[in-house]
Amino acid sequence: MNHRSLVRLLVFAATLVCLYACSSSDKEEEARMMESAESFFAKGDSALHNENYNEALKCYFSVLRKTESMEQRGDSLAMKARMAIGAVYSVYGNTTAALRFYRQGLAMARALGDTEAEGKILHNMVQSYCSAGVLDSAYMLSLIHI
Repeated sequence: MNHRSLVRLLVFAATLVCLYACSSSDKEEEARMMESAESFFAKGDSALHNENYNEALKCYFSVLRKTESMEQRGDSLAMKARMAIGAVYSVYGNTTAALRFYRQGLAMARALGDTEAEGKILHNMVQSYCSAGVLDSAYMLSLIHI
């Protein structure tokens, strides 16, 4: 083996090692981001339970920011955060914002095949329409998705 072939072989080996290290590092970073997002979600749930709605929104929006950069792994948590944000906006009486987040969560639940979450979100959407006095929309939504 000549000198040039040996150098190419060493460069190739170094590249493989670097790629493996980067891949491993990315997975570790994603795991840390997921853990952080889950922590914010738990804090948001706690704040929501204690009727600290502003804090809950802050935590849930943090979940959305953290799960944005993840591939599909954060989708379920992001869907749940959207559902929770919709619930908080519903408590505030902001039906438009609540429905916007419910629709986003509904699309994600369907993409994930999570029929339980889909049912909960549809229920929450019907409640939001009813609370806003938009009974025809609530009725139509309940018929369409039965």
